[in-house]
Amino acid sequence: DALNATFMYPTAHRVAWASGYLPVNAVLRASIGVIAAPEFTGPLMTLFGALALWACARRIWPESREAPIVALLLYLGSGQIWLNGMTAYAMPAHLTVNLCWLWLVLRRAWWADVSALALGFFAVGLHQIHYHPLFAAPILLLVLLERNWRRAAFFALGYLMIGLFWQWWTYWNAALAAGGAVSADSVHANSLGGLIDNLAKIEGQRIPNMAANLFRLIAWEHLLLVPLVLLGIRAARDRLAAALVAGIVLTLLVRFIALPYQGHGLGYRYIHGLIGNLILLAVYGWVSLGDDIGRWRALLLRSTAASCLVLLPLQAWMTHEFYATHAEVSRRIDAASADYAVVGDDGVPFFSDLVRNSPFLDNRPIRLIREELDPRLQAQICAGR
Repeated sequence: DALNATFMYPTAHRVAWASGYLPVNAVLRASIGVIAAPEFTGPLMTLFGALALWACARRIWPESREAPIVALLLYLGSGQIWLNGMTAYAMPAHLTVNLCWLWLVLRRAWWADVSALALGFFAVGLHQIHYHPLFAAPILLLVLLERNWRRAAFFALGYLMIGLFWQWWTYWNAALAAGGAVSADSVHANSLGGLIDNLAKIEGQRIPNMAANLFRLIAWEHLLLVPLVLLGIRAARDRLAAALVAGIVLTLLVRFIALPYQGHGLGYRYIHGLIGNLILLAVYGWVSLGDDIGRWRALLLRSTAASCLVLLPLQAWMTHEFYATHAEVSRRIDAASADYAVVGDDGVPFFSDLVRNSPFLDNRPIRLIREELDPRLQAQICAGR
């Protein structure tokens, strides 16, 4: 625990260094790391997300030449998309995979449904088990409303198998982390049961945290996104628009009840995978403008310029300032000629972020959390000198 077990698999009997998250984001980073630096993963996901958004807009509005362009401008004007795309978070992959999945489902072909289900398997395993299903469920409900029973059964059975597989993975991962001594409590805490447990907890800061999250979401998106989304919700009358709204509402509701505090994040990280929903709803608003569209074109160009030339540099500077202090302290720790560096709380926010070690513990100095040091461990560390 002194090596920092935050986000590691929760178990009382630890024999392995195992992540508490599902593995697909790590697989993506490792795969890209084979041919390039793993830090390219987020930027590549952000690029592919733009292409998938363009394809979705073309599919939904085949008669409109402007719709895909508007969607891309709203995407490019989002500081949350740009700056989270530079991180190791799973959120850029969530956004891209959700948009690719939506394009496949909208194709209404057998090969596309098979591909969407395969993509859904990876989407559920990206990070935590509930993110993709909250996005996908309202869209798949449309298949039921269309009375396409065969297609609905295919997706229902497919997602049931996907959910069972990733729950099995949780048990398998627990066996690795605990050396076979699997605790039912630790498995429950790190599976869908852990989310359900959180639903019953009362948090005094729930409303202030969620209000801050929503303000961040608005502040870190394209300046025109929210007005166009409101227009889209008011004007759209088709079931797909309702499903896009439902995915956002479901996710916000679950995050509000279960875990409103996001920790680190640029904008509102937990809604990142649904920014595509917001943009497509905004495009619904755009295509409903009618005779006012000329005035809105000028407004779109000016707000895009302001988002990209004013807001984005400001947000990039704020992001740099947020991480720069930790980065400088981390460099000083690396430069120390010592075997161990002990980092204490002392009232510093997120101090344990500095305690990061190679999984092979071949870094020097090895970083330890002061509050997790006990006399026995101190004696072991100091036995040689």
